[in-house]
Amino acid sequence: MHVELIRLHFLDKLSSNIYMSGSMFLWVYLLSIVCVLYVFLRLASNRSSQIGTAGRGGPTGLADAQSARVVNIGLYCLSNGSPYSSQRLQQFFDGKDLAFDGEKGIYQRVNSKDQVVFTLASASEPGHLNLTEDSVDGLAILMSSDDMQSPADAFDQLLVFLHEFTTEFGGSLLDVTRQPLTQSLCQSYREQLLACEANQ
Repeated sequence: MHVELIRLHFLDKLSSNIYMSGSMFLWVYLLSIVCVLYVFLRLASNRSSQIGTAGRGGPTGLADAQSARVVNIGLYCLSNGSPYSSQRLQQFFDGKDLAFDGEKGIYQRVNSKDQVVFTLASASEPGHLNLTEDSVDGLAILMSSDDMQSPADAFDQLLVFLHEFTTEFGGSLLDVTRQPLTQSLCQSYREQLLACEANQ
C-alpha cells in the first residue's frame, strides 16, 4: 500500500512535470514563430522602401544602376546612295592612326596604354571589313567602357572621328537600332561613361 502510494505520487509528479515541460516548449515554439515573423516583416518593409525609392528616382535611379556596369555603345555610319570606296577608306584610316586586325577583319584605335578606344567593322554581316573589295556600304562602330580608364574621353575621340569621317565621305549616323543619332542620345552616353569613371 505504501509502495503503491509512492508510485502514484511519482507518476502524478512526473505527469505534472511533463505537462509543465510541454507547456514551456509550446511557449518557446510560439515565441520563435513571433520572432521569425518580426524579422520577415522588417525585411519586407525595407525591400518595399528600396523599391519605392528607385521608382521615385526615375531616370536618376536608372543612371545610378547603370553606373556600376559596363557601357557598350554601338553605332552605324551608312553611305547615302553610292557605297564608300575601299581604297579611299583605307587611306583615310591609315591617316587616323587606326590599326587593322586582319584576323578579325576590323580596324581599331588603340591608346598609349594599349586599350581599345573604338572599333570599326562592316555594317554588313558578318562584320568583316574587307577593304580588298571595291566598296563598302557602311560601318559599324563599337565602343566599350570595360577596362577603359577614361571612357568619356574615348567617346569624345569617337565623335571627333565620326565628324571627320562624315565630312570626308558623307553618310548617315545611326544608333544601334538604326535610328538617326541624336545629340540627346550622345549626351546620355557621355553621362553614363562619366558615371563609370566615377565608380572606378
